[in-house]
Amino acid sequence: MAKIGYARVSSKEQHLDRQLAALKGVDKLFSDKLSGANTKRPELQKMLAYIREGDIVLVTELLMTNLIIELYKYQAESERKRIIERQQQGIALAKQQGKYHGRKPQYTQDDPRLQHAFKLYRAGMSDIDVSRNTGIKRTTFIRYRVKYGIKRK
Repeated sequence: MAKIGYARVSSKEQHLDRQLAALKGVDKLFSDKLSGANTKRPELQKMLAYIREGDIVLVTELLMTNLIIELYKYQAESERKRIIERQQQGIALAKQQGKYHGRKPQYTQDDPRLQHAFKLYRAGMSDIDVSRNTGIKRTTFIRYRVKYGIKRK
């Protein structure tokens, strides 16, 4: 567990002295001289990449609220990445074991509604009009049309 300090002032003309004095004794210190409106502050990004679970982050005054929000966002984003990674590993393992076959198709090739849509398309209707007349989403219809090689006469 480490104590991490972060100090920031809005412009190059301002001084960090008071904040640095308040953060004396931290294990690692990060500081920026950039506007608080921009979250793409180099030292803030370095700090977010540096901190680990259990670290204590010390900031000065008005930065507290914004920095806490940034830390929560960073934590949520990291957790989401870990969830996706674990999910992809699980899917890959299930595929290797023959247990995962993906989502079932919405329509089969002989589905009457899809066949009707193909008929309308071959008769000259646009993808949008076919979608409006059949209730099949345009992108879904196009995907099935391409999949089954349906072309106009």
